[in-house]
Amino acid sequence: MLPTRLLIVRVASACAFSALLFLAFSTANHAQGQSGVGGGPWPSVVGGGATSTFKFSFSANEGPSSARGAYGSAGHAKIDGVSNTTKIQGPVLCATIDVTTQQGWFVFQYDTDASGNALRARVYAKDVSDSGGGDTFGWDNDQATATCVQNPVDLTLHPAVVTIPANTSAVTKGNIVIDND
Repeated sequence: MLPTRLLIVRVASACAFSALLFLAFSTANHAQGQSGVGGGPWPSVVGGGATSTFKFSFSANEGPSSARGAYGSAGHAKIDGVSNTTKIQGPVLCATIDVTTQQGWFVFQYDTDASGNALRARVYAKDVSDSGGGDTFGWDNDQATATCVQNPVDLTLHPAVVTIPANTSAVTKGNIVIDND
């Protein structure tokens, strides 16, 4: 009876190991967008630094984020120097990132008004050089342009307006990076 019990333990161990391998492989493939609707890889834009007027830091990932509830794309943004010492910061709601032109737009919520309406800012970033220099950054908080729309095909959220804000200027310190990894 001992050999039968040993065989059962070995078969059970082999099955458990096979199941773990399957789960690891299928999870990795889904994370890379090789299966399922709305797969990636999803591009991202990250940056930190300053223009002649503002200091900024942000990360925004295009694509769905099931762990964020009502929020769409993942990320966070902060802009210092909005007026005197005022800063705005908050979660990214949606993003559109073009890795071909190395441009990205995203919308983040930084507050709510007295009526409970979201106050949002729309950000533009351009990656010219990964070694720094030549990158541009701009933003606006026009509530008419800082909105998100849903793509009906992959259900991702994107900024409704992807134009360059009027206050866009050169990054004087820091770097912006757009990537598709």
